[in-house]
Amino acid sequence: MKTGTEIASALKVLYPKNSIESVHMPPQKVKRYSQKWGVIDHKADSAGYTKKLFLTGESKSKVPNEIQLFSGSAYVVVTRQFLNWIMKNDIPQNLIHWSKDTFSPDEMIWATLSRVKEAPGYRPIHHRWDMNEMESVARAVKWIEFSQQQNPPYPKCQGYNRHGICVFGIGDLEWLLDQSHLFGNKFDDNSDDIVLQCLEDELQIRQIQEFHCRS
Repeated sequence: MKTGTEIASALKVLYPKNSIESVHMPPQKVKRYSQKWGVIDHKADSAGYTKKLFLTGESKSKVPNEIQLFSGSAYVVVTRQFLNWIMKNDIPQNLIHWSKDTFSPDEMIWATLSRVKEAPGYRPIHHRWDMNEMESVARAVKWIEFSQQQNPPYPKCQGYNRHGICVFGIGDLEWLLDQSHLFGNKFDDNSDDIVLQCLEDELQIRQIQEFHCRS
């Protein structure tokens, strides 16, 4: 949702910190990581999935290195130093290996590793250092369940609902353009490509303005 120049500027301001959604683990998600999950084949559902997760009934071993688990998103903005640490250090590698038979490990791993003291861009464990979805810059998203609350954090979806997430329509464009996030999730050019065309037009206008400013 930003031009290349805008993204580069945002990353320069953010450096050397990461922007990783990371909040204390909600009670309803504890089962995802306290028990082992398996995968079985099943008849394709309405979404076309032919695999299904199931609980094995077997408890997970203790989290390696006595790390406290946090909840977050698979979409993150991180520094090269953070990525190098993940690839080469035993602490993140142990956690990644341990999480292979959990439910949605990608929604836990980055949120958790960002709170490890050894991690580049370390974010302390205290609640006041939590970063929610709206505060992280990776993606703008509207969850249907939140938009239907009495005091919703964002306007209702103007597109349609898929897996609990708003697939943006043209009516969401004004809200999207007002966000600081770098990307939007989700779009569908098969059902409503007008919002994408308008977004593309807006970014082209910004790029022209940036060119004139540099000139």
